[in-house]
Amino acid sequence: MNIQFHEDIGGDLIPKLNKRYINQDVGFEGLTQYPPSLDGSEKVILEKNFPNKTRKLVQGVLKKQYRHIDKSEKVLSNLEKLGDESTFTVCTGQQLHPLMGPLFFATKILDTIKLAQKLSAEKPNYHFVPVFWMAGEDHDFEEINTFKLYNESFRWDDMQGGAVGRYDCSSLMPIIEKIEQRIDNTENNQIMMQLIRNAYQSADRLDHAMQILLNNVFGDLGLLVLNPDDTDLKELFYPIAQKEMEKAIVHKNILPLKSHFKNHRIKWQLNPREINLFKLGKTS
Repeated sequence: MNIQFHEDIGGDLIPKLNKRYINQDVGFEGLTQYPPSLDGSEKVILEKNFPNKTRKLVQGVLKKQYRHIDKSEKVLSNLEKLGDESTFTVCTGQQLHPLMGPLFFATKILDTIKLAQKLSAEKPNYHFVPVFWMAGEDHDFEEINTFKLYNESFRWDDMQGGAVGRYDCSSLMPIIEKIEQRIDNTENNQIMMQLIRNAYQSADRLDHAMQILLNNVFGDLGLLVLNPDDTDLKELFYPIAQKEMEKAIVHKNILPLKSHFKNHRIKWQLNPREINLFKLGKTS
């Protein structure tokens, strides 16, 4: 698709909480290791030490996942750049809303691509690759199975249990057909619906379909879409999961911030559990 960027659009849509963080207002300073700025990115570059063995593994996983996907020249180039120690990724992620869901699903991807482009221009000695991390192992189907168009709700009523990325997505086709009949008959709508139809007809699982769809929409801009539901990637995560189970590292590190947020009138949005892991299964 021919996607063009426009500057200074959408600033008023940024939540106040996000603006306070971006501006490092009182109460936010020092909460993160790296400030949200270009200077912060310089610190990341200087301090990061990503093992080459891990780099090659992640690159290999992505190449394997893209083996049967049509790739643009920019995607091919970025896949190769991942093996270079001077390459850094700019990442975002989201639950797998079947038809890309709310507007922020797309805007956060575009923001990530734009930031990678800006960093590449500012720091020509390094490569910056935009990556979308699919939250396909999330099991909260009720959060993703309804989407709205023209104030009309479309609902995917096919609770299969377990990780939503592993859902058989063939039952989405009747909904896609209803949407095709409902949308305005414009050239862009026709192109988008064809991309959606092609993705869901060529894949058996929701995560596979979404990987194809996102590549078809954003691949010309170099976006790489990573499916974390992979045995090799889970091997990398194993030591972190073990540490979480034994020492409850998330709960111990995050919970003390609650009083700090309250003192600075910062809205507390998420309460960590004592153990922040869940077991996948068909009844998850």
